[in-house]
Amino acid sequence: MDPFYDLSAYLPGHGGGVLPVSNHSNSSLGQEYLLSDSGALSPMGTASDHGAGSGTVTSSSSSAPAPTLVAANGSNLQIDLVWDNSVASAPSGFTAAVIAAAQTYVNDFTSSAKTVLYIDVGWGEVAGSSLTANALGESESSGYLTNYTTVTHALSNDGYSFTASNEPTSGQFFVTSAQAKALGLISGTSGGLSSVDGYVGFSTLSGTGYSWNLNATGTTSSQFNLQAVADHEISEVMGRIGM
Repeated sequence: MDPFYDLSAYLPGHGGGVLPVSNHSNSSLGQEYLLSDSGALSPMGTASDHGAGSGTVTSSSSSAPAPTLVAANGSNLQIDLVWDNSVASAPSGFTAAVIAAAQTYVNDFTSSAKTVLYIDVGWGEVAGSSLTANALGESESSGYLTNYTTVTHALSNDGYSFTASNEPTSGQFFVTSAQAKALGLISGTSGGLSSVDGYVGFSTLSGTGYSWNLNATGTTSSQFNLQAVADHEISEVMGRIGM
């Protein structure tokens, strides 16, 4: 199994509305931000179990399915899928397809210590907001702005070295909270059902003339494969993002 690292440099100019800065128990990383699918970066609000700001999920009602913890023998990585109320109206097989996508990652990746990623899942919405027109799925990821020294020091603990002549020593990096857990920058078990590492949402495809194939194979020309889209969105919360 491989560790998951995919660090994206932060490019100035991406930003969102400013929210009050929360109290942080993890002062080395400071303010926690939410990165939208469009690349907008917004400071998060009240304190969370990460030691920084937290968004609010919409799955507190009994109409939402119970959260699903996805794990695998031999892997320290677990993914806790927190289903929004909207998932109650999703078609049969929707949750199974998303779980299968998450299972792929816990089967293939691990971390040096127990790591639980909390991911909120929506149907027809992401983090309580409508998806962009024509989007099959979207994600939003919480994380931190940090620097070259912090990132390379964490990676050096796993045996990586940095000797290139063009190392981005003055660069600024955005590290998702999922990555921060894997790198040991925050506790691997921090967060919770109401303090998630990110959000994923999927289109209903209503009025498009297309439908979801909820199985791993057999997608027709008038369908999109939900598990493949879930693979894509979950990996963004894990850190596979561009800015």
